[in-house]
Amino acid sequence: MFSRLKGKGIVVTLFVVISIICYEMALNDALIIRPILEEITEVTEKIKVSGNETYIIQGMEVLHEKKLEIEQNAESMYNAFTYIYILCYFNLMFFTAQILQLIFLKKLDRVFAFPTIGFFSDLILFVISIFTLDWIQNNITKGLSEADVEGEDLFYRKLANFQVIVDYKFEYLLSIMISCLILKVLDLIQFSADIGPLVKIVGKMLGDFMNFFILYAILVIMFAIVGNLNFIFYLSEFTGLFESCETVLDASVGNYNFEMFKVIKNNDFMTVFGDFYTIAIVVTFNILILNLIIAILSNTYNQFDTKSTGLYLSKILNARDEMTFDEHYGAILLTMTPLNVAVLPFVPYALIRQPSPAMNQFLMIL
Repeated sequence: MFSRLKGKGIVVTLFVVISIICYEMALNDALIIRPILEEITEVTEKIKVSGNETYIIQGMEVLHEKKLEIEQNAESMYNAFTYIYILCYFNLMFFTAQILQLIFLKKLDRVFAFPTIGFFSDLILFVISIFTLDWIQNNITKGLSEADVEGEDLFYRKLANFQVIVDYKFEYLLSIMISCLILKVLDLIQFSADIGPLVKIVGKMLGDFMNFFILYAILVIMFAIVGNLNFIFYLSEFTGLFESCETVLDASVGNYNFEMFKVIKNNDFMTVFGDFYTIAIVVTFNILILNLIIAILSNTYNQFDTKSTGLYLSKILNARDEMTFDEHYGAILLTMTPLNVAVLPFVPYALIRQPSPAMNQFLMIL
């Protein structure tokens, strides 16, 4: 069981590292390409409306220079999105593995752990990956699969596709996917005898942190309302509730400025009140609230430190039904994600009939 968990952790970690590399490649190339594409679009629009032959010739020369400047990065960006497109198909296998475990554990009269953070993170990864696959197919690779498209024509079609998506914030999709994958790694780390107990303790601390966050938000809103009511006519930092909350949040993390109240003219009381208002924020958040969260988390850590081994073993026991080998369904249940794509063609047969031990052994070798 532990060797299978270790192997699964190594495979998933390698997959996450490869994904991060591909995402970074796409983002770095996009960072270079975006401003150049914007310049190309601007020059192209000017050429369209210009009746000056000299300007048109100069504009075409500029476009040729930009084309040479962008060529390598455009090809690299296209390749990166091709890799991401393939990786998204593998991303689908994480949630698929959850569904397969749900079905076949029920067949074996075993317990499927639900709900879990891993289940919902895999679901989010599944949905975002499908959306990303559709977006890449309908934008990045649009019109490139035609048989007679090659050479310069192929490059300019890629460039045209990039111009369409130049302002699309695809980095948000990538960040959601990589966050879900990292959560998967953290879920597997819990099975480590060294790190697992610490991860479980941090999980217990999250409940206390959420309670602290509610208290923190209430105090921020309280100070923001006081500031908004008193300084709305004097300072732009308090013209609205949202602006007031931003100002209080800045002061609560140490980014405060006593000088802002000195711009108030002909009202010394409000200037002095502003200074005391800032002091109250700093003392409340930087001294009282900061020490409160430290005390709460320290208390939680001390409370569960002696129980850390028990928390770790509870995670092992919860995964026992999922990780125990079965001579009929073991290959479907235990194949490492995302390599379980290899057993998908055999799933319909396993749903209808019980696989033989020989077939299960064949799938394990496969």
